[in-house]
Amino acid sequence: MENNKNILLIDDDAEALKVVVSIFEKNTTYNIYQALSVDYALKISNSRQLDLVISDWEMPKKSGIDLIESFKKNEKTRKIPIIIVSGVLVKPEDLELAFDTGAIDYLRKPIEPIELISRVKSIFKIKEYQDALIEQKNNELALHALYLLENKKKQVSFFENLQEIVKKISLGKTQAFCFIEKITLEMRGNLKRDVWADFEFYFNQMHPDFTKRLSKKIPGLSASEIRLCGFIRMNMSSQSIANVLHNNVNSVKTARTRLRTKLKLTRKDNLTAFISSI
Repeated sequence: MENNKNILLIDDDAEALKVVVSIFEKNTTYNIYQALSVDYALKISNSRQLDLVISDWEMPKKSGIDLIESFKKNEKTRKIPIIIVSGVLVKPEDLELAFDTGAIDYLRKPIEPIELISRVKSIFKIKEYQDALIEQKNNELALHALYLLENKKKQVSFFENLQEIVKKISLGKTQAFCFIEKITLEMRGNLKRDVWADFEFYFNQMHPDFTKRLSKKIPGLSASEIRLCGFIRMNMSSQSIANVLHNNVNSVKTARTRLRTKLKLTRKDNLTAFISSI
């Protein structure tokens, strides 16, 4: 809903800022935050969960481009969409610089109210669509993980059965023995392949560099803890994770508790939100 969206407006011109604020007040019920400088905007971004930033380009000390670069370096803010506004820098190369730096959209001054509100609503609709698509892909990924683990379980069972057959075949039945031994060797080779390599491949398609960022932010995580973080990043419940891993749900809850301790999270901190911010 609109009243749950937090928008930060940045402009060193207080009067220009008031104009934009009035546009939102007349047309929407978004929560609006204001900043007259990039430094103050960065302080707000560290204390508020923002959904969108609209920033002037030309400002003293630090510009709108500096703001974008600072946001992209911060794990908490790097995914927040930013609209750059300018009344001077409107050449094609200026637009290219803004988009290359990370701006999601560009508005020219003076800002037209209808255009501003339409652009903002469009950005939020696209974001909702992307979130829904990611959730769908996460569900598909979870199903794929379940398929991989089930397939591994069947391979193990088949391999064990072959071993039992080999034990029972008489040494005189050479051809049958050699044939089954060949299959056994092939199955052994297949079992050596880690199914998590397949899982991680599909996971990384949806969440590029997540494991790399996770390991950099929290060094020393075990392989099982990294996998658990992956499931949490997919917003899977403890029961769903337990089902995928063929494990007891209490074991998963215990693992989550240990992970929270390792991440130094308090009871007030949301584990899923923390993992998702990485």
